[in-house]
Amino acid sequence: MTTSARLHLFSVGLENHQMPTLLPAHYAENNARQFAAACQALGVAATHCVTLVNEQATRTAIESSFRKFLKGVTPNDTLLFFFSGHGIDFDDRSFLIAHDTQPDDIQLTSIPLASILNQIDASKCERALLFIDACDKGLTVSDDTQTPRSGFSGAELRSFCEGA
Repeated sequence: MTTSARLHLFSVGLENHQMPTLLPAHYAENNARQFAAACQALGVAATHCVTLVNEQATRTAIESSFRKFLKGVTPNDTLLFFFSGHGIDFDDRSFLIAHDTQPDDIQLTSIPLASILNQIDASKCERALLFIDACDKGLTVSDDTQTPRSGFSGAELRSFCEGA
């Protein structure tokens, strides 16, 4: 028996952060909420929509919620992933900044984009659309021991799409 195709949305908006040295990503919360509202107006059922904003969007909450969320996606469905907030690259490895990211330990306290992409790849999902609005404007890295960084380049995302 074939199930009908459904849309599933996972939306994250990180405007404010636990650490005051991480400046706000202006409008990120509104972006995530409005994207979710627009998707629901287009037919995404509320039961297939997860929206995490600000203090809800800790690294643990994002990772756990996304793992559980993917279990409900079938091969016929389409996954929409939306992220609005800060992002940064370290040696062409992209990271999405979480609410509880620590500025002096960004790589180990953020969400590696590769983790999101690998989970999508390993899931039953055969169709995914990713909307990532991430930049490093206002993002201060205070640990001199970290590898050189650049703004969020999305090199991993390009590689993932080329291999799809």
